[in-house]
Amino acid sequence: MTLTARIIRFGRFLRSVVSAIITLRIPASAFVLDDVLSRSSITEARLVRSVQLDEPTLSPLLWVRSDDPAQIASSLRDDPSVGSVAPFASSTGGGVYRLSLRPLADEFMRLFADGGLSVLDAHGRDGEWVVRVFARDRDSIGSLGDGWRRTGPEFDVERVRSPENLGDRRGSD
Repeated sequence: MTLTARIIRFGRFLRSVVSAIITLRIPASAFVLDDVLSRSSITEARLVRSVQLDEPTLSPLLWVRSDDPAQIASSLRDDPSVGSVAPFASSTGGGVYRLSLRPLADEFMRLFADGGLSVLDAHGRDGEWVVRVFARDRDSIGSLGDGWRRTGPEFDVERVRSPENLGDRRGSD
């Protein structure tokens, strides 16, 4: 099925949804950190759930694991979507880093912020991201679909579910 057909089918389905948690599978090449997930020693990356109060730009905390932990910071700095990297905490085989994403990398991520969507979780591995997004209403879902049509990223909708048990960890993906 073509990208356009998938977007149209997804949009029709979501018009009937009031709010939803949507799990997306997005190639890193259409998202961020493609070089890190495809061409470095970093084997896994996961967004750390946090509330950021210090900057108006996208500066997520990212936990990473690597076959070569000494190269993590330089691998992150070498990715074209990353503006700056600051170590936050270390762990065996990896660590947590505060990233500042470059404005071009922010364009796709802005679809989430501008549409009033919340990224609940993002896990990167093997050149792709699995992202769980909370859409509070039809307008936010529609803005995501419109943004996809405009920017044209590839994606697969893996799951759509009701947010009824959002606070229950047993009900998460």
